[in-house]
Amino acid sequence: MIDLTPVFQGLVGILFTLIVVRLLPWIQSKTTEQQQRTLALVVDTLVHAAEQIYGPGGGKEKLEYVCGKLREKGFEVDIDAIEAAVMRMNDVPVSVVYQAGIPPDEAEG
Repeated sequence: MIDLTPVFQGLVGILFTLIVVRLLPWIQSKTTEQQQRTLALVVDTLVHAAEQIYGPGGGKEKLEYVCGKLREKGFEVDIDAIEAAVMRMNDVPVSVVYQAGIPPDEAEG
């Protein structure tokens, strides 16, 4: 009689690997609402940080700072998202931006 247990264990291992490699990233890519909220929070935090570092004026330096930090974190963001964060910053107190739980130093780098 042939014991097929190792064959089934191998198939289960392959199936598990396929789930981890293919299915989980696909599921994670579908969580766009949470990703968008997280990205907006990170952009807001970096805009506030740039304002603190560079003060009034210096828009180009602030933009380069925010874009550079976003690239370091692996985010691709267009200028419109950063400009929207600047508009939010001008309307909303800084303390409101941090309510989602990411400390400024963690989001900043």
